[in-house]
Amino acid sequence: MRYLSKQEKTDTRALWEKCFAPVSPAFLDYYYTRKTKDNEILIEEVRGKLAGMLHRNPKWIYLKGAGVTSELLCGIAVDKEFRGLGIATSLLSRALRDEADAQIPFSFLVPVPGRTDLPCGFRYTIMAPEKQLFWWEGLGLHERDSREDLDRELADFVNICLARDGGFFVQRTADYFRDLRRVHEAVGGGVKILQDEHGILTGYYHYYEENGERRIVEAVFRPAFRDRHVPKGGERVPQMMTRITCLMTFLRCFTIPEEELEALRRQSEVAVHVRIDVRDPLIPANNGQFIWTFWEARSHLMIFDEERQHLEEAIGHIEPMPVQMNVSDLAEWLFGAVPFEKLVRIGSITGPEDSLNILRLVKPLQHIFVREEY
Repeated sequence: MRYLSKQEKTDTRALWEKCFAPVSPAFLDYYYTRKTKDNEILIEEVRGKLAGMLHRNPKWIYLKGAGVTSELLCGIAVDKEFRGLGIATSLLSRALRDEADAQIPFSFLVPVPGRTDLPCGFRYTIMAPEKQLFWWEGLGLHERDSREDLDRELADFVNICLARDGGFFVQRTADYFRDLRRVHEAVGGGVKILQDEHGILTGYYHYYEENGERRIVEAVFRPAFRDRHVPKGGERVPQMMTRITCLMTFLRCFTIPEEELEALRRQSEVAVHVRIDVRDPLIPANNGQFIWTFWEARSHLMIFDEERQHLEEAIGHIEPMPVQMNVSDLAEWLFGAVPFEKLVRIGSITGPEDSLNILRLVKPLQHIFVREEY
């Protein structure tokens, strides 16, 4: 198992065509020209033949007011001749451990349509409307095709709109929208901007065409306009999986709201902390006991065994029994997919009530805005 050099990456195109047929040649022209410039391709060879591959595509994510590096794992394919040997699982396991070594906090996985298994600790945490409607039609907005000279303005617009919700989203750049148009040129669809009667940018959407019908992939509008007009409710379905890869860097992004944190400090007169025991059979650095200490803007995680004496002196008494959970349940909670109380109720998270009460105050992610894009 090894990573390919830049010159070798195009050697995997034939496997993509074989395993993901039918696929647009125009899309692969785009993908192997643009996306493979900065991605990593991990392969497995058997008897000198390319048996399987996995693509690690970098993503820059806005998370709780800060930018973090993540990856989309895609293009996971095994040649029919070599299936049944566990190659896909081996590739995925290796990629996840490599992400952990690089301190990448989490990764995304686009599941194969029709498959319901949960590989290597991934869980469905990102939901999307089953079908997005053109709810803005009839509201007086003017629609037109996006152009290259508008890409920077459009990127700034989308980032600002999503950041105002305190959201979790892929940060946009001018290159992001140039690439998006190229994808749609290859597979059909387009990128549209929407302006009000004064020519002010109010929203955008991009779509693909299926059986002559437009299917919206993403639509972003000014928060005030959206909140005033968007229909409430609607069925939401699982769209993407996530997996925590570096617990240390991931948990630092979460803390307790300042008012509740200050109240806890007044009660205990020591730093607010919880001892947690996380089970992760795949990534050794995530598996074990930790002290999770909460501050105003961020939190900090320390390995319990190595730091116990120092921590007891620095932050006071440490709860003798930890809160126990596995890494997948932790992801479901903090990505907002499953409420903390439900995980406690079904026994997926257990521990002393005082510690559980502290964790109940940690705010999971909201307004997740990541879509299935290469």
